[in-house]
Amino acid sequence: MNTSPRAQSLASAPETLPDPTLAANALPTVDESALRYYAAQNNRERVEAEIRRLRTLHPGWSAPTDLYTGANRANPHQDLWDLFAQDQLDMLRAEIARRQAGDAGWQPPAELIEKMARKETRLRLIQASDARRSADVIAAVETDPMLLSVADLDVLWRVAEAYAASGATAEAFDLYQLPLRAGDVSADHKRASVQKAVASLPLSEAVRLLEGMQASGGAPGLRLEDVEIDLARRWASDYLELRQDVAPPERQVAVLERAADTGPDMTNTRLLGWLARRAGRHQEALTLFERAQAAVSGPAAADVALGRALSLAGLGRGAEAEQIARSNRLALPALEELFIGLVAEDLASPHPRPADTGRLEDFAEAVRNRQSVAGASALAWYAFSLKQHQAAAAWFETALHWGGDDKAAEGHVLATLGLGDVKAAQALLTGYVPRYPHLASLSLTGPGQARSASSGGSGILARAEKARKARNPAACLRLVETAAGAEAALMRGWCLMDLNRPEEAALAFNAAMSGPGRVSRDAAYGKSLAMLRVGRSFDAVEAAQSVAQPQERRQEIASAALAQAAASAFDAGNYPSTLAALDRRRLLVPEPRDLMLLRGWALIHTGQKTAARQVFTLLDRQLSSRETRAGLQELDPILIVDSE
Repeated sequence: MNTSPRAQSLASAPETLPDPTLAANALPTVDESALRYYAAQNNRERVEAEIRRLRTLHPGWSAPTDLYTGANRANPHQDLWDLFAQDQLDMLRAEIARRQAGDAGWQPPAELIEKMARKETRLRLIQASDARRSADVIAAVETDPMLLSVADLDVLWRVAEAYAASGATAEAFDLYQLPLRAGDVSADHKRASVQKAVASLPLSEAVRLLEGMQASGGAPGLRLEDVEIDLARRWASDYLELRQDVAPPERQVAVLERAADTGPDMTNTRLLGWLARRAGRHQEALTLFERAQAAVSGPAAADVALGRALSLAGLGRGAEAEQIARSNRLALPALEELFIGLVAEDLASPHPRPADTGRLEDFAEAVRNRQSVAGASALAWYAFSLKQHQAAAAWFETALHWGGDDKAAEGHVLATLGLGDVKAAQALLTGYVPRYPHLASLSLTGPGQARSASSGGSGILARAEKARKARNPAACLRLVETAAGAEAALMRGWCLMDLNRPEEAALAFNAAMSGPGRVSRDAAYGKSLAMLRVGRSFDAVEAAQSVAQPQERRQEIASAALAQAAASAFDAGNYPSTLAALDRRRLLVPEPRDLMLLRGWALIHTGQKTAARQVFTLLDRQLSSRETRAGLQELDPILIVDSE
């Protein structure tokens, strides 16, 4: 009989059986702790997912057949997984350390360590996102890219927002699109992803997102009409808040009009009202705000009240506007500011409205709340006109304490003189002249009398200048409102600036730029100041460069524009642009303390912590304050900072 070599080999081998212990030891150890943890929780979905994972890692492994019953359900690491599920990571690490100290050979499950590290990274990312530290958010996700998944949309959205804030718009755009393409993301979550994308991406990228969705037919369960409304709101808001110079196109306005009077807080109707007011269509704006009035409450109601008051003021119905602002002044700082402005303008007019009960008291309270220089000055000049010199002197002094200018200083001298104290008035004048040299022309000729060597002149412009010097811009404007010529337009611009109507002032200055040398230079300078006041920094620089200006004026406008650009970029979360604007400004003039603080925070947000530490350390050594200590503590959280 023929026998195969294989059979012969087996036949001649000793009669021994394979050692099952050796076979078992040859298999790799499979960490089943997470599997048993999910089974103990009866979380069958997670159990199946864990079985698939373990089979991928260990092809020869088979899942226990009695996970949900019997002894195999017991998990020796159950308490550790419970701490993990409760986010008690500090206690979990302490328990692991305790067990290792008692048993040098014991090791926690590898998957538990991996999941702990990921959860800790996620927590750091969320904390950095809440603190608006975009660079730290990006650094966290680069440490563990597996955090980015449509299964965790909160993290995905936070990372996309951080990319957008740091200028990496392509990366942000791609992340926001991931949920839209995923089949297992709900329609509500897709809607939220689009809303976040439209809110944080640059406007051009938000438009591209909508156009892409329109071309592809949109995402399942997501209405393109809703996205169009989001984009129209974003465009209108950016334009109204001066983040965008271009008004919304007609198609965007039409979207808002179709959706007017719908949605919470009448948002679309209110935006249409603000757009109408920005365009000078005050009656249309008033109608829209009144439509919204009955349907809103809370912050939206305050916004509507502000819109109504401003529209009424634009229509020349100042008394009605003042009443709305006065009644709602505590609901919104802008309403309190408007109340102050309306009353101040009225008090400076030739015939102020009769004061009802409590009007001046409410006005004085608002002035103190806002520390309003214009309001304090208005009260001072009003008291001075009534020969209440004691009250006038006190308000002039208050205005100066809050940062008042030469007019408040002049009023302080005149009110003191009105009290009959020539010596005290002369002492005040002597103290003010170094700061305001032109006050040297103010001659004190006796109790209650004073004259300015620069006063005099004839004609409309001379009377307008006199009214302006008397802190009566409304009277000044009435005198030159219909006057022709470049000089009259220039005076009209200054009067409008004094009335805090910079957009109209810019138009007047623009008309005056056709005048001869000095008039043209002053008009260009005035237009620059008007543009700065409404936040249009680059237009301000352009106006200043349109006519040859003295070096100090060019430097003043450029440095103010760059400071404004830096602050706007910081508020928008664009920290590299903040630093670029500050660097350009520092080439022109020294950097003041407030902008150095801004630089320090921008450096922190861009990850330049060594440079930020130098800035905050220098400022803290010069004058330690809550702001400098907050910056240092941000750089070194262990640092203990005493509160003031």
